[in-house]
Amino acid sequence: RDRQHHQLHRHFELTRDLGSSLSLDETLSVVATRLKRMVPYDAIAVYVRSEDRLAPQYVNGENSRLFASLEIPIGQGLSGWVAETGKHIINGNPSVEPGYLNDPNVFSTLRSAMAVPLRIDQTIIGVLAVYHEDRDAYTKEHLKLVETLAPKLAQTVEQVLRAGEAVVADSAKFDVLTGLPQARSMFLHLDAELARCRRLNIGLAVMVCSVAGIKQLNERR
Repeated sequence: RDRQHHQLHRHFELTRDLGSSLSLDETLSVVATRLKRMVPYDAIAVYVRSEDRLAPQYVNGENSRLFASLEIPIGQGLSGWVAETGKHIINGNPSVEPGYLNDPNVFSTLRSAMAVPLRIDQTIIGVLAVYHEDRDAYTKEHLKLVETLAPKLAQTVEQVLRAGEAVVADSAKFDVLTGLPQARSMFLHLDAELARCRRLNIGLAVMVCSVAGIKQLNERR
């Protein structure tokens, strides 16, 4: 058991390093592959909280298309209950996930599930769930392994999501065509500079330029 925990820590340390250079989907794919060596599953899902719902961030395995389409209200189903209470579920029934087997046209061989919350400090940001075709497939040792992984996985999810938000925020500040700051960015910067000048009692000069050829360049883009 100690060897398994050591392996999981070692695998995740590498995965966390990968998280700095890979997308969240790629990072979670690496995590899922390495987790399967120690915790058996036929399907895996990482749900990320978005206001009052859980949205699937990564899914793989049996019925992955179905899991990818789920949006689980907080408090409903296995994963929604875990997100609301912060408690784990072991050997739960996968069919109670909202929208899963409510459709009579959907058939699944999955019979047991294990789900744990993903926390940052005291805030639950998502849920890691694994599903298996056998009933009562999961043991307390499996749960212990997944709960060991959960805090580090939560940190990685938040880190990569924040990095993505930062990229989006930066791209919103700059014009895609010229790479120059957008008007809103300019006014925010001007406000900050005016405040600094008032604080230091110094003057401020603003230079306005007209760049020729932008219209033609935009039309050729």
